[in-house]
Amino acid sequence: MCLFAGDDIMPMDSLRQRWDVVKNDKNASWTVGLSKLKSMSVHKQFDGMIVPKKESVGGFTGTSYLMGRNALDKIFLVPETLPNEDSWMMYAISMLPQIQIKQSGIISNYWRVHEGNSINMMSDFDTYNRKITPRLKAPELFLEKFKYELPNDVVLKLEREIKCEEKRQKKDIIGILLSDLPLVGRLRTLSMTNSSFYFFRKHFYKFFSGW
Repeated sequence: MCLFAGDDIMPMDSLRQRWDVVKNDKNASWTVGLSKLKSMSVHKQFDGMIVPKKESVGGFTGTSYLMGRNALDKIFLVPETLPNEDSWMMYAISMLPQIQIKQSGIISNYWRVHEGNSINMMSDFDTYNRKITPRLKAPELFLEKFKYELPNDVVLKLEREIKCEEKRQKKDIIGILLSDLPLVGRLRTLSMTNSSFYFFRKHFYKFFSGW
């Protein structure tokens, strides 16, 4: 039996399993438990993916979190200029020094991938780019709000992401390749830079996603 909520299906008993992972933490109010999702789709290239791929590691997606009150209050409110909360939450949970992450390999959500998702890789590049670009403002907005609370290496990482996104919007392929991001970050950025790279990622989605 499962619980349904729009595009998401929560496997029965998964919430209890996730609670068991975090309930004994001494600083539970600052703890965020991470879990996995599994995709479902009539389109073969998007069906059956477990994200993230690495065993016993959870992902940074909105349905994957189980968090304490202090963590919740610290992360929200999400800036109104962002079209969704996922990117903001990912940066906050992974970068704010107060928050403690608890990993698990529990599949907490089955996600239906279809043409009606708010953003998906079944659309043409121009449509995808128009929707993804506002979301990629998250690191800039996050840095503006929390810069003086973050370690120097985290600030530097965010500044590198912001610069790389500027190059993506200019379709500066050489600039992206020469950026200071790790290889995975550069490849992910390239896949959103023009219609040719986007086509390649779209048709090999399972291979390139979930790392």
